[in-house]
Order: sequence, then structure tokens, then C-alpha cells
Amino acid sequence: MHEKSIAFEHDLICLIDVGMNTAALLAHMGKIDKLKGPNYPTWRKDIDMMFTLTDMDFALLYDKPTESAPGEARYDDKMLHYSIEKRKWEISNTKCLKIIRHLIDDSIEGSIPECATAKELLDRLKSQFTGSSKAYTSTLVDDFTNTRCDSSGVRAYIQKMTSTAAKLNKYLGKDLPEDFVVHMIMKSLPKEYETFHVHYNTTVKDRWTIEQLMAQCLQEEERLKSHKSDSLNYISNQSKKMNKNSKPIFKKGPKGDPGQSTSKTSTINHNHGRGKNPDKFFPVPWNVCLHCKQEGHYKKDCPDWLRSLIPKDPKDKDKGLQTKEDAGKGQKKR
Repeated sequence: MHEKSIAFEHDLICLIDVGMNTAALLAHMGKIDKLKGPNYPTWRKDIDMMFTLTDMDFALLYDKPTESAPGEARYDDKMLHYSIEKRKWEISNTKCLKIIRHLIDDSIEGSIPECATAKELLDRLKSQFTGSSKAYTSTLVDDFTNTRCDSSGVRAYIQKMTSTAAKLNKYLGKDLPEDFVVHMIMKSLPKEYETFHVHYNTTVKDRWTIEQLMAQCLQEEERLKSHKSDSLNYISNQSKKMNKNSKPIFKKGPKGDPGQSTSKTSTINHNHGRGKNPDKFFPVPWNVCLHCKQEGHYKKDCPDWLRSLIPKDPKDKDKGLQTKEDAGKGQKKR
């Protein structure tokens, strides 16, 4: 009788072990974020689901079996049942303890006391992290109500808001209405979307889903970018036209004053090629030609200097071309 009970117990334990799909269990464990404190509600929900699906929650549902006293009725049957239940409970408790400890982050593992049972360990964790989860919920509420769209774009902003709303749903135990989430996203859009917001409130009769809001906001973002690009191109073209048509007007100042130039569009740098150092010493005033030493033009525009670039040829006089000497005489007469 005793040998048969031992064989039966061994077969049952083997069946339990074979039923555990180790590969699937390890894969599921890798998807669960380790406990860090604020994420306790989500963490507890994930491991409870894992223990249930893998049939390892026996030690969490039942207390450790107690041995029957000798002399009781049907003592042998009770001892057989006790041996089976005890072995089953010990296997479940050992595996649950190992998994729970493995899914606790190293930064807080030292603060978790040692416990003999997995059920006791989960109760300790619940009492320790319930307060921090409430604080984390408060932080999520602040983020959801105060977050504003930045330069990252409207798509990233909507995804961030929906992610925060999903976290709030888990911690609050209730789903936020989708209409409320859409309203909060619309309310926190930049001022450029004010017309878009007014159009939604006054014209659109049907309520949008998150997906519809995303599509409409992306379309509005592209329209705003195109409008901004057209405005910049128009301003740039107008500026180029004004710069092209504007001419500097030279005004004579008092004696010793180099004078000043006025232009309606831009300030012209009259420094005779001195580059970034306009205070560098130069042999003539800024509005005097380097070639003929007369005011009103630069050397590159000087008629005398341009004529001097023409190759000299004895036949030039016969062709009626004015030489440099003739040009000088004409300037002296003027």
C-alpha cells in the first residue's frame, strides 16, 4: 500500500512538471517589468495572470497542508492525500518565491524581507508599495493635465498623451472616456491649432476617436507647415527685390566727417574690402576712389581705371578710342 502511494505521488508530480511549459514561462517573464515600487499595481496584475495561466498559484490560493493525527479514522487515506497535497504545495510555493524574487529590481531587493511563503511575500509587498502607487497615480494625473505639445510634433504628442491615459486606466482601475481624452488633447494643442479647435467644436457633429483625431491633426500640421513655408518664400523674394532696387545715397557731412550712406532696405558695408575689420587703416576715405581719388564711386566703377584695362595699341587713336591721358584731361576740365 505504501509503495503504491509513493508511485502514485511520483507520477502525479511528473505530470505537474510536464504540464509546465518552461520555455513559454521564461518568455512571459521577460515581458514583465521588474518591480521598482511605483509600478506595483501593473506588476502584481501581470504576475497574478502568469501564475494562473501556468497553474502555479496553488500555494497562493491555499495554506500549507497539515498532517493528520495518528489514530484518526481513515488515517492511511488522509496521509496519502496529505503527502500529495504537501508535495504539490511545496513545488508551487518554491517556484512562486523564486519567480517573485527574480521579478524584483535590484535597487529595492535588499529592502524586501525574507519570507517562508510566496503568499506572505506578496502581502508584504502590497503593504509596502500601496502608498507609492498612489503617489505615482497623482504624478500621472499631473502629466496628463499639464503636458503641452512641443517641437517633437503632434504625432509624438498624441502618442504620449494616449500612453499616459492608458497608464491611468490601469492604476485607477477604470477606463477614462475616449471623449475626455480627445478633449484634453485638443485643449492642449498649440495656438496655431486654434482655428482647427474652433472648427471641431462648432462644425463637427460626430465625436472623434483617437485614430480620427490623429489623422486630422497630422493633416492640419502639414497644412500649417506648407503655409509657413509659402510665407517665408514670399518674404525672402520681396527682400531680394528691395535689395536689388535700392541704391545707396551719399550725404556729405562736416569737414573731417567721412559721411554716411542711407538706404531704405539694408545697410551696405563700404569698407573697401577690409572684411571683418572696418577699423583697419586705409589711405583714402571710405567714399573716395582708390584710382582717381575722387568721391562718389569706387575703383571697380572708376571710368579711368576701366579704360586703363584696355590693351594699348597705336591704332587706338585712329579708331577714336579715348586713351587714359585723354580721359585725365577730360576729368581736369570738369
